[in-house]
Amino acid sequence: HVQEIRSRPFTVVSHRSKQEKKNPLIRELHPSFGTRKGGNLVEIRGRQLADQVVVTFGDRTAEVIELRPDRIIVLAPPLDPINPPELPHSILVRVSNIFSRKIRQDSIEQLEYQYV
Repeated sequence: HVQEIRSRPFTVVSHRSKQEKKNPLIRELHPSFGTRKGGNLVEIRGRQLADQVVVTFGDRTAEVIELRPDRIIVLAPPLDPINPPELPHSILVRVSNIFSRKIRQDSIEQLEYQYV
């Protein structure tokens, strides 16, 4: 006995590409300090994080290691080695949701990070 199975073509639709374009809400930075050399893991907790984000420590971009809807883990960037400020030195951390080359939403909140 032979049975033939036929299937219909189907389309997979992802709703993630149609994310609402909201500002990320960040509320916690842990740890909130690190060495001038950078490279330590920093966890940022918040909400409304997009599938692609950019995290800046002052004017330096951090490397995103892990991204989830409620948290981001980044490597803290080093301080400028050519013109290092005196320590301790505080800077502001900002998260930006990236939706395309032209659409970017910045966090309204900025959290303080201190180089020691």
